[in-house]
Amino acid sequence: MPRGPVIRLEGVGRTFDGASSPAVADVTFDVQPGEMVALIGPSGAGKTTLFGMLACLDRPTVGRYELLGVDAGIANEKERASLRNRRIGLLFGEPRMAPHLSLQHNVELPLEYGAGKRYRVRARDALARVGLEALHRARPGDVGPAERRLAAVARALIMNPHVLLADEPVGGLDAVAGLRVLAHLQRQNIERGLTMFIATQAAEVAVLCSRVIAIEGGRVVADERVPGRRLATSSLAAALGKGSAFASAGSETNQ
Repeated sequence: MPRGPVIRLEGVGRTFDGASSPAVADVTFDVQPGEMVALIGPSGAGKTTLFGMLACLDRPTVGRYELLGVDAGIANEKERASLRNRRIGLLFGEPRMAPHLSLQHNVELPLEYGAGKRYRVRARDALARVGLEALHRARPGDVGPAERRLAAVARALIMNPHVLLADEPVGGLDAVAGLRVLAHLQRQNIERGLTMFIATQAAEVAVLCSRVIAIEGGRVVADERVPGRRLATSSLAAALGKGSAFASAGSETNQ
């Protein structure tokens, strides 16, 4: 686990060309190793802009953004691409899957870019961890939306990132499918200590996190820890009307 904050923002702002006001202004916070943080706010609050900077897809106009001690705000495109591939797991609301490739091949793609080894073994293991080993040969169009999202989770984790950044990870899914995805994400945080930062409008996502940061008008308006956060698997077991080994730890956790 890295020393010091995984993410550090100091006075970060982003103003787009031609805009009369910044999309994000004076954002300052740290994310420590092992935290699972929800970024909440209404549409247009600045979540997407902030997420793009955290994901090294954009740069701040002002302020400083450090990722694992690296000044990502001034890194060039090649350096930011390397950070995205080797240190960040990215998960989007609409999975960006190659439709002509199998789920396994889609999961393998980051390994090919990052010159990884043992593609097939690692991809199959990643799919097995999210319950999709039997579907490794299926194409994205052959499976349901929950399975596509879970395959995207496997791909986001394949490089063993230091932090997972997710943008509306259960957007468009029904309650049960969403809880399946969230259960796997929360397990990675609780059992492996993986740091997560999730941009969402969904209150049911926020209550599963250990900390909630609220943003409005491009500015942070609240930053609070979540006492006794819920376990997704407990909610999923209740929704399905049956027990779960993971849920047996209880319906709340103080981690």
